Amino acid sequence: MSVKHNNQRSRARRFIKATALAISFVFSALMMAMALGSASYSWLAWFGLLPLFLAIRILRPTAAALAGAFWGVCFYFFSSTDATGVISPTLQSLALLTIVPAFYAYFGTLFTRRIGFNPLLLAFGWIVLEFALKPLGLQQGLLAGTQIQNSFLHWISHLLGYLFVAFLVACVNASLLVVLCIARLRFPSWNSSRISPHPDICHLLQSSLNLRLISIFQGYPRPPPLPSRVPA
Repeated sequence: MSVKHNNQRSRARRFIKATALAISFVFSALMMAMALGSASYSWLAWFGLLPLFLAIRILRPTAAALAGAFWGVCFYFFSSTDATGVISPTLQSLALLTIVPAFYAYFGTLFTRRIGFNPLLLAFGWIVLEFALKPLGLQQGLLAGTQIQNSFLHWISHLLGYLFVAFLVACVNASLLVVLCIARLRFPSWNSSRISPHPDICHLLQSSLNLRLISIFQGYPRPPPLPSRVPA
């Protein structure tokens, strides 16, 4: 009876997590559509891709591909029904925004499983995604198009190309996810009824976090290993 109850609880937890992740994809697509459709919401693009990168980090390749396809469909819905008409409501646009993010998430997950979650590599992969989405007719692409009203980034776009701006925005999103994951792992919530942790432990956690932030772009998905013991 206890085993059956534990299995039910486990399935319930998985269902809740999957539902929460799916809802986050909807909000992510909405934020990106708002950022692309209006200069007033361009700041949303700097963290609007967090759920998509989270799927790449934690899901299996097939599940990540389905998540990418779902995100693309949601983005198509929000950007094609918006009053600005950023994306043309055509079957080709729907197909591109379904297939291309699915492939990006699938291969992003494959590389993440092999070499770790690497923001630089994922940002380079986003450049390929931007190339694949060129038939949508977005003059500055998907991510750079959200920053067209930013004078500095607009100048950078003219100087180095809009793909560099897309690379930068994607890299910031992926790096922010790494920072959030590190903060969650390094600083667990402490019960107020418990005694506060020893100062040496806090110092160790802070030092470890600082070292991890320095090596963010090295692509290691786990904290650095403990130093080996010196044989007696």
